[in-house]
Amino acid sequence: MGWQRVIGVPYYPAQATPYHYEWTIPSGLNGDVEIFVGGYYSNGKWLASDKRMVNISKEAASLPELKITAPLKGGSSVRPGSTITFKWTTARLPGANVSIYYKYYPSPDWVKIKSVPKDQESFAWTLPSSITNGDVEFFIGQYVNGKWVASDQTGIYIMSVE
Repeated sequence: MGWQRVIGVPYYPAQATPYHYEWTIPSGLNGDVEIFVGGYYSNGKWLASDKRMVNISKEAASLPELKITAPLKGGSSVRPGSTITFKWTTARLPGANVSIYYKYYPSPDWVKIKSVPKDQESFAWTLPSSITNGDVEFFIGQYVNGKWVASDQTGIYIMSVE
């Protein structure tokens, strides 16, 4: 079987924070699987890419996990100045802390909110008054030895005060 494209995502070159894409492994996919992430394709070649061989049946149970449980994407609308409580679960994270970021559209930049102990599994944060209306994306992840080992994303809609 040849390569199968999963998704194309936008690229923001000035963004220092890594991207995250959650992919559900298709049922029936078992054994050795090669995963390829291509960063930029130009003039017939990949200028930035990475390939990994993963054994789905053996490695899945031992991989680090982080899953945001609140707020859930698309299910929350809040007013400016509201306090948002993030909740997450973790398993097998090698480091001590997780980092929480937000991105207020249309800006492509992620802004770090805070790093907290991974076992805390919740954090309350008050939206800055500068965030008045629109979509806000949140990223929680753990960065160890130069790479993100586990992460998840969610988002909310900010409704302006009328």
